[in-house]
Amino acid sequence: MNEADLLEYMENNKNLDAIEGIFENENYKLGISRVNEQQFQAIVLWSKNINQKPGEVKAVIRKEGKKYSAQFLMRKCGWGNNTKFKL
Repeated sequence: MNEADLLEYMENNKNLDAIEGIFENENYKLGISRVNEQQFQAIVLWSKNINQKPGEVKAVIRKEGKKYSAQFLMRKCGWGNNTKFKL
């Protein structure tokens, strides 16, 4: 999925979860979209890290009620521990 695909997905889906969208900081631009009812994925749209390529999955996010947990892909060690957060 690239940024154009994500923008089209967001435009065509009116029942987006609060976590779905495009998020960026100085190092990454990530697109988050739904995989199924309880799971989302964060896809790299842009990265300063040359090891992270656009289109790669950066995180898998699970919705647990009103909370979320994420496993982030760490290049040197694979999938990291779950990180819990609430929007």
